[in-house]
Amino acid sequence: MTGWFTRLPVAPRSARAAAALLNNQPRVVAVLESRLGRVGTDLALSASTAVASGLSQSVGTPLLNLAQRGLQLSEAAAHRQRWRAREPELASPDRPQAPVVPVISSAGPDSHAPRHNWAATAAGDASHIVVDGAIDAAIDTAKGSMAGPVETYVDQAANGSAVAAVGALLAGGGPAEAGEAILAGVPKAAHLGRQSFATILGRGLANSGQLILDPGALRRLDRVKVVVIDGAALRGDHRAVLRARGDEPGWDDDRVYEVADALLHGEEAPEPDPDELPATGARLKWVRAQGSSAAPAQGLERADLIVDGEAVGSVDVGWEVDPYAIALLQTAHRTGARVVLRHVAGTEDLAASVGATHPPGTPLLRLVRELRADRGPVLLITALHRDFASTDTLAALAIADIGVALDDPRAATPWTADIITGTDLAAAVRILSALPVARSASESAVRLAQGGTTLAGLLLVTGDPRRTTNPLSLRRWFNPSMPLPQPLWCRARSRPARCCGCPIPPRNR
Repeated sequence: MTGWFTRLPVAPRSARAAAALLNNQPRVVAVLESRLGRVGTDLALSASTAVASGLSQSVGTPLLNLAQRGLQLSEAAAHRQRWRAREPELASPDRPQAPVVPVISSAGPDSHAPRHNWAATAAGDASHIVVDGAIDAAIDTAKGSMAGPVETYVDQAANGSAVAAVGALLAGGGPAEAGEAILAGVPKAAHLGRQSFATILGRGLANSGQLILDPGALRRLDRVKVVVIDGAALRGDHRAVLRARGDEPGWDDDRVYEVADALLHGEEAPEPDPDELPATGARLKWVRAQGSSAAPAQGLERADLIVDGEAVGSVDVGWEVDPYAIALLQTAHRTGARVVLRHVAGTEDLAASVGATHPPGTPLLRLVRELRADRGPVLLITALHRDFASTDTLAALAIADIGVALDDPRAATPWTADIITGTDLAAAVRILSALPVARSASESAVRLAQGGTTLAGLLLVTGDPRRTTNPLSLRRWFNPSMPLPQPLWCRARSRPARCCGCPIPPRNR
């Protein structure tokens, strides 16, 4: 606008091409991030794009960037509001403290300052966990580093633009023609499509009560190849006797089971059969579990049944399965990703609903790393509970590409997760339902970017002798390789809301 009113000379389009080259060459961006950090690089590139567009009097790019930043601000405001609502409970001094120090950054070998990255571009930040004063095996730089459909296309577009620019120069063209070739391959639609979807999804999740500690996790939904469900997340609200053993005459397994089950639920023990003994004064004596806090949690407690001062039997006690467990497994199956269940005591009956299972006590950290190396990015759903919290779970949440943790107000806060839901498993079901939608949104954005690049390439080959300086010209406002806001907005707005607040009926086994 300043250029129009003050009649400043219009900068050549090669200025915009230079800014586009900086913004869309992954190798250049990686070098800048190593020097300036992710947030500093994002600010520097945004400023360079704004200056170049202003000098060349191109309004379309700044307008699209303004719309994108507006969406990100609305998302950040929703996250901040949710943080203010949940922080008193999550950081309450009355909650147990996890046996692990805070997450530290893996941004560099000399950087160990605790932080969380809120930049929308921080889709590949890794995390470290330190346990017992030493760096644990959770150190992993592969978190979020695997390419999705957008990253794959951006690499192809960057290489294609560079080759086209060199070809234009070799064919006798000047900087203007080379700049046009670079601008033709700008994958703006691919970036903006995924960002718009993730922004609106993040705002919807925050408004429905979910705390998003790393918004970059929502930008990684389109890459997920494996869904790992920890049986700890499937735990219901009531205890259950899983196994019972009678050790004395008159106390067979069935009698021990029914008396222990009645004691667990605060009920009176049933009357004995003629060949059984009464349960007058019966109580459960819990056996303290042995093992370190780093051992994988199994969700199992043991107790002796005491009657008249003598142990007449023993029981293994777990928890009933959450009513939403079946819905969670079915939704995970519909995502198209491989579903893996790490059992805890009491979830063995769900084995038929998943692609692979692992027995209780399997290290979750090792499982996540092996699955990612074998199949690709991993989304982990787990939970910490007061009676079985493990640093293995915290470390696995830290290195999973997307870590989702259910919150138990009586347990330690899972600060290493990317998303902390409430106590309701239905929230995890909604997050899983966003996986195929996120993948579809990214693929549609890539197709839109490819179409724009094709059209821009055709205009470049055929020439554009009628270029105008009219400020009302659509050609001046939008390049063919840039997305028009309305289709992307409609695409982003159409379905994320369904993943955030729709009622999900529980299903019993």
